[in-house]
Amino acid sequence: MLTQNVRSIWLRPGNATASVGAIWILSRLLPRLRTAFPRARLRVRFDGGFAAPEIFAFLEREGPEYLVAMAKNQILERRAARLMGTARRLSRESGETAHLYSECRYAASTWPERRRVVINAEVVRHPEREPKDNPNFVVTNLKQSPRHLYEAIYCLRGDIENRFKPGSRAQRAIGLESPTVRPPRHAPQSLEFVLETGEVFIRQSF
Repeated sequence: MLTQNVRSIWLRPGNATASVGAIWILSRLLPRLRTAFPRARLRVRFDGGFAAPEIFAFLEREGPEYLVAMAKNQILERRAARLMGTARRLSRESGETAHLYSECRYAASTWPERRRVVINAEVVRHPEREPKDNPNFVVTNLKQSPRHLYEAIYCLRGDIENRFKPGSRAQRAIGLESPTVRPPRHAPQSLEFVLETGEVFIRQSF
């Protein structure tokens, strides 16, 4: 059974980058969650606006599992080039969207070390449209296969965000922070966060 609970909403300037305030929110939230759910595994999932050196440093210091989308660049596109070529061929032969998965070790110039990057080589096809290359990259400290990480874990982020959109629109004009985190009757084995434009979502898996 899955339940979702809004734990924090923060109204920010319209020109603020996605990562502004993320560390402040999580530095307050993570200790409370660990106290409330001492046996739970914590997992953080971010979109590409949060792929900043300070975010990675914070996550690795605090120790949760994480998946963070990474904007494409020339280096990552070169790493994905051969796989994208195969995906184009498969998509052309099938007439459908094609996905292939791989991984690499990558370090941006501002990173002190290389990190695992999952590669999703995607070619998107829609009727009466030209096929479109859509490579995606996700930085993670998890150990599962690239396909499982992307399809079964990271892509669930969009589903959770969609569940909250109606309610979050009504609350964007106020600041809200939960003063306490209370465990449910049956404590979850894992907790996941999706943080987008100042909103923290918690997904509890029982």
